[in-house]
Parts: sequence; structure tokens; C-alpha cells
Amino acid sequence: MLRSGSPADGRRCHRPADPSDTGFGHSTAQAAGFQSPGSDILLAYHGAVHELVERYLSTAPDNDLSRVVVSPTLGNAHTVEERLRGLVTDSFAHLGQIYLLQGLMPDTVH
Repeated sequence: MLRSGSPADGRRCHRPADPSDTGFGHSTAQAAGFQSPGSDILLAYHGAVHELVERYLSTAPDNDLSRVVVSPTLGNAHTVEERLRGLVTDSFAHLGQIYLLQGLMPDTVH
């Protein structure tokens, strides 16, 4: 999603437009140097990802869940079903983190 020309390409996220640069395995200094883009960029990114997922789910063959795919960044192999399950699990974990942070900032608008 950080490819050049995408709604949230790397340049808009203060990162190179490098699809292999996912942030996974970054050093403490690299993570500390990350500059979050504005809400307009984050919403555009969310919309683009949502559109890709909807397109995939509406056109995927029935047997695609058992297909094994190799992560281009991690190099490990999992089925499409395992990858999708991981995405849903991560999404719920991030929602929990957001709600925790909102609770720690009671003076902000939710």
C-alpha cells in the first residue's frame, strides 16, 4: 500500500515508497523516527486497503483459503486463511489499544 501513487504512498507517510519496508524488524531509532501522517492520509490508506480486501473477497476462488503464500517481507509461508485470520486478530488488538489510549486521555474528544 505504500507504493508510489497509492493513496498513502511512502512519500506521504514520510517513508520511501518501498513495499518491503513494512516497519517489521525496525530498530528502536527507526521506530522513534517514524512520523505519523495526517488523518486524511490514514483515512485514504484505510479506504484503499478496505477496497482491496473487498475486491479480493468478492472474486477469490472457493479453494483459495487453502492456498499457501509466502510473505515477501518475512519469508514465511502460511495459507490465505491463516493470513486473513492474522489480519482480523491484529485489527481487533489494535482496536483494543486505541480504546485503552482513549481511556488514558479522558480530556480528548472520542
